[in-house]
Amino acid sequence: MDFSTYDPSIQELREKYDALVGRQDPRALRVLYKLRREAIALEDDLLLGNTYHCLAFVEFFITGRYNAFLRYIRLSIGCLLRCGNTSEMAYVYYLIAMDAMNKGAYDIAYNFFLQGHNEFEAAGDENLKSIRDFCIGHILQQLEDYRHARTFILRALRVARKNKQHPQYYTNVANCHINNSICCLGLGLIPQAEQAYQNAEKFFASHPDRFHITSQFDFEVLGARLFHAKNDLASVRKHLKTLIAMLDNLSLTNGHMEELQRLCESLIDKRELRMADELLTALRKTEFAKNTLGGMGILSDMRVSYAMARKQTDLLREAYQAQHEVHQQLIREQKRVYQYTGELLRLVSELRSEQESMQREHEVLLRLAKTDMLTGLANREALTDRLEQAFENAWQKKSMLGICMIDIDELKKVNDMYGHAEGDRLLAEFGTVLAAYAADIGAFAGRYGGDEFVVIYENKTDAAIRAGAGRLAKQSPLRISQGICNVVPTDYVRPWDLLRLADSAMYAAKRRARSDVRASGISFNNRIRTSE
Repeated sequence: MDFSTYDPSIQELREKYDALVGRQDPRALRVLYKLRREAIALEDDLLLGNTYHCLAFVEFFITGRYNAFLRYIRLSIGCLLRCGNTSEMAYVYYLIAMDAMNKGAYDIAYNFFLQGHNEFEAAGDENLKSIRDFCIGHILQQLEDYRHARTFILRALRVARKNKQHPQYYTNVANCHINNSICCLGLGLIPQAEQAYQNAEKFFASHPDRFHITSQFDFEVLGARLFHAKNDLASVRKHLKTLIAMLDNLSLTNGHMEELQRLCESLIDKRELRMADELLTALRKTEFAKNTLGGMGILSDMRVSYAMARKQTDLLREAYQAQHEVHQQLIREQKRVYQYTGELLRLVSELRSEQESMQREHEVLLRLAKTDMLTGLANREALTDRLEQAFENAWQKKSMLGICMIDIDELKKVNDMYGHAEGDRLLAEFGTVLAAYAADIGAFAGRYGGDEFVVIYENKTDAAIRAGAGRLAKQSPLRISQGICNVVPTDYVRPWDLLRLADSAMYAAKRRARSDVRASGISFNNRIRTSE
């Protein structure tokens, strides 16, 4: 979002937020509360929607307050649909997808990334596209489709490297290196995995204070798995020790647990049961593994694998029992997640339908505001707008612009003899004839006022206009006089000059018709000034 057009105080708050969120500092919330007050005072839905999804981001990634995250997501969707901003909606879809992904609901996450695909494309922002690529790559990585995942991750890395001004620059680049290494490891490309690991290691070493603990945690998991694949058990133990020490300070997610599960299973496969036991013992003490279904489910699967490797019947029975109970609860939880996702999708759909309905109503009101109610033609305001636009086009292209002023000669007699209702009926009938005529020849017609009408001809010759005017005179229910000015606009005239010349020609045609009933009711006046 471009903040350069906002008041300096708002720009200052945004810069402060970017600095704090880049350091994963929860004090970013205080700055966002101030921005929210400013947005509400300005009645600016775009600024408010941006602030709400930033609040959701902080609550999700830094404070971990899930209910607050959901509340701000809903508020952001409402604001952004009202103002119709695609870039900001893309970020909202990203947050919803990340939430689903952290719950292990990868199909839902993928669906939300697809939901946001058009918004990412419409925004035309390379950074937004790189976020989409990274997240899709991460989903495919979790599903162990490493080959396709790596394609998306590398594409995201190329963009992330160039975007040094982004507040999450260091974390974004490091995460791309880490995920690239994990994909290479999954594909058995050990040298490439080691190179990507070293790239991430150098990045961490050169900017030690710029990373969130989750990125550091992912790096340690990667290191343990990579060195295990190389049979360097001393390095595995070093990374494992660091991992276990980090568990108390980390807000674990399903994604973290699944990476630890892969590490644990690789340790079990190599019969490194002591290290696997140390990891399981540490995980059992974490709040995530004790109090969340996702954590309990993954931990129960890990315990089953460990018990089978140890071939301890009692331990295996206990692990199976715990696994069964947790998985029954997980099935119920999965239904709740799908229900919540469905509610969000319905919310988006309802708000979008409401917005589209309001937009249609707005367009109808605009159309009515520029329509003459009696004839259905454009009114004087709409005529003025179209004349100025046509004049500008003709002036730039040095092409002909024709203005025809029309007067219904016999309307006053009709009103005097038959009443104004009959006169209005004939005006409406002439409006219908004029609208059909203008549509047929590609001209623009409107009611100037009373019994006067205007037709705007663009890039037509005098002969073509004269022929059309003669045809219109024959179709009219009453006799009409037409005055025409058809010229190439110069620097010394303005649109109203052309109207004045057409009006003068129209009165000339009317006078000629009065003196000679056989005279044509059409007159040209193309005498415009060529110098001041």
